[in-house]
Amino acid sequence: MDRTINATIVLAAGTFGITKLLTIDYDYWHGWTVFEILRYTPQHNWSAYEEALKENPLLAKTMISGVVYSIGDWIAQCCDGKPLLEFNRTHWWVVPVKVAFDQTAWLAIWNSIYYMVIGLLRFESPVTIFNELKATFWPMLTAGWKLWPCAVFHGDSLECVCKISS
Repeated sequence: MDRTINATIVLAAGTFGITKLLTIDYDYWHGWTVFEILRYTPQHNWSAYEEALKENPLLAKTMISGVVYSIGDWIAQCCDGKPLLEFNRTHWWVVPVKVAFDQTAWLAIWNSIYYMVIGLLRFESPVTIFNELKATFWPMLTAGWKLWPCAVFHGDSLECVCKISS
């Protein structure tokens, strides 16, 4: 049963992706030869990708990152010896849980450590350090919530995410 579900997911996603890539110029195909279709498809797909980046960069990068991450995870599982259609689908729920934990408990701990170390390096009193930490704790925490979850999901698109969040 698990193989059937995996095969269905791979077939559906692959068919959808390939169909979208190959039919980007469907509206213009009237009278085109197969050679012309294959010649212009890569260029027009790239133009469509650039347009999607302009319109909604966060969504475009999320989709690309998710697809590449999923394919990479599937390849890694195959390299570990799992048969082609016996990949583990349950890894997806781990990412949001890790991000939530990282952006609550760990962010609070590391921000506090940062302000304590900076205060000690400035030779400030513990009261001054605590007051600065108290004044900046929530603004720093909420600023992290605006930036880092997106950066975690997008890897190489941090520059794009920073422009959106500011």
